[in-house]
Amino acid sequence: MNYTIYFSICSLFYIIMLIFVMKKNKKEDTANKTLKILAKVNLVALIVEIICTVAAVNIKSNTLFMEFIVRLFLVCLLAWMVTFIFYIFVVLYNRENKSEKVIKKDRKRMTIISTGLFIISIIMITILPVEFNFSKIYSYGPAINYVNYFSDALLIIALIYLFSHYNKTNSSKCTPFFAFIAGGVAMSIIQSYDPRLLLANTIETFVTYMVFFTLNKGNNEAVQKLEKKEK
Repeated sequence: MNYTIYFSICSLFYIIMLIFVMKKNKKEDTANKTLKILAKVNLVALIVEIICTVAAVNIKSNTLFMEFIVRLFLVCLLAWMVTFIFYIFVVLYNRENKSEKVIKKDRKRMTIISTGLFIISIIMITILPVEFNFSKIYSYGPAINYVNYFSDALLIIALIYLFSHYNKTNSSKCTPFFAFIAGGVAMSIIQSYDPRLLLANTIETFVTYMVFFTLNKGNNEAVQKLEKKEK
């Protein structure tokens, strides 16, 4: 069996714990709502990945179920990615000299763009072929390539946006993004030697934790500054 399944199982327990912790957080701003979506998508993706690995080991043939579960796994990966990029735009958003109406309008525009890109991606993942290597237990093909290229394009766009807005936000909130890029590069190098190693969801779990801690750190710093002003 692909031994990276143990990383997925460990990540599953960690993300479940994080979701329970986040339930105590009653703050319902856009950043915290996006974080909760990130955690839930990661949870579903980890479950699907574990099912996918177990099925590949036991079925060992290109069945309709294997086609479905692999494509669902790809959709989950992209769902997390699109949500994460949306989070980057949210935390970097410059509110200075903008009314609440303009802020809501811009946020709605970002939501529509993110949703549209995700729907297009679902269609592409559905129609593009997926190939299987059951001897080494991994999948490849145009659908997987699309996910990789689309993710790279999103990262480049987010990088451009990040550097053009870097001085307008708390720099600590950008840390998960750089960690995700570093983890993605490391994963690409590792998988170039052994494509069986499924590490994407484990990296996403780690980055989701970083988002949680940096977001809470930023909120605490904001509260402390407000308290100092009141004094």
